[in-house]
Amino acid sequence: MQNLIRLIWKYRNTFLFVFLEIVALILIIKSNNYHQNNFYTNYLEIAGYFYDKEHSFYSYFKLKDDNEQLIEENSKLLSQADFSLDIKARSALMFKDSMYNLQYEYLPAKVINITFNRKKNFLLLNQGSNHGVRSEMGVIFNESIVGVVKDVSANFCNVQSIMNEKLQISAQIKRSNYLGRLNWDHKNGDQFITLNDIPNHADVSIGDTVVTKGASGIFPEGICVGSISSIDPIEGIGFLNIQVKFDLDYRRLSNCYIVKNVFKEETDALMDKMDPE
Repeated sequence: MQNLIRLIWKYRNTFLFVFLEIVALILIIKSNNYHQNNFYTNYLEIAGYFYDKEHSFYSYFKLKDDNEQLIEENSKLLSQADFSLDIKARSALMFKDSMYNLQYEYLPAKVINITFNRKKNFLLLNQGSNHGVRSEMGVIFNESIVGVVKDVSANFCNVQSIMNEKLQISAQIKRSNYLGRLNWDHKNGDQFITLNDIPNHADVSIGDTVVTKGASGIFPEGICVGSISSIDPIEGIGFLNIQVKFDLDYRRLSNCYIVKNVFKEETDALMDKMDPE
């Protein structure tokens, strides 16, 4: 201990200089959006590299489960005749939504890091801007919602999980077409999400399937979220508290698809020009 104290005292000026440099760097990053975005992008790239190496090591021991998962997914996708799937270059999948006449491409990605126990959970995927990924792209697996891309570096992207209190997704009850808004509460754990804005008089039953509406263009219409597990009226406001059980076990998630709406920029540009009146 005395040797350690002597060492610190001997190099106290150097330690003080390094400490002040770190404080100055933190203040610069926090006070400037450009530096903040640049720092976060570089951090995402570096963290993604190390998580990717770690994932490669551990995934070797679970290849059997991954292969079974991929086989199950491919069989489900190929069986969906109404989606009119066909194989595209670089293993991307594409279909045309007959209702909105929109074209979607699917980029396969590996989940190299994922969180469950936070209020704002994220996934780190091994696809980035070099592969055509942009922010506000949807992410799905086995025709179920996973999340929405938030930050992108050259080779990786950070995805807001559906288990993120900041993420809100428009959805509808498949049987009755009632529209609502999905918002996750960390108190519900990793199995349930709340469907809001459904009125008391709505035709809703336990077991009804909840799917995406597709109005935002992030997800195609009809992507599954889960099934209704409980329905309770909220006193005084005329709406229902509806809990939806996820269709997907997110703790086993190791692969997914990033959804690219080819015409999203075009439709967004038109929406921006609309007269609010």
